[in-house]
Amino acid sequence: VDLDIIDSDDDFRPNETINRAEAVTMLVRLADVSTSSSSTVFSDVSSSAWYAKYVRAAYDADVVNGYDSDTFAPSNELTRAEAAVMVSNAFEAWYE
Repeated sequence: VDLDIIDSDDDFRPNETINRAEAVTMLVRLADVSTSSSSTVFSDVSSSAWYAKYVRAAYDADVVNGYDSDTFAPSNELTRAEAAVMVSNAFEAWYE
C-alpha cells in the first residue's frame, strides 16, 4: 500500500537515521493535514525549504516546538525522546 508518506523517488533507507525535517514530514503526510503555509517561525527554516510547509503544519498543531534559540535544527538526527514526543503530540493533535 502506497500511503505517500515518503516521496516515491526517494529510497526508503530503513537502516539509516532520520532527521527532524524528515520525521515531521512523515507525520504530517500520514495525518493528511493541510500544508498550505510555508511561512516560517524558526530562524533556520527557510520558507523555500522543501520541508517548510510540513514544519509549519506540525508547529501550528503543537506537534513540534523549536529549541530555546528559536531554531528547529531540521538536519539534526531525531533522538528517541524527540520521536516519542512528536508521535504523542501528533496523536493528540490529529487522532483524538
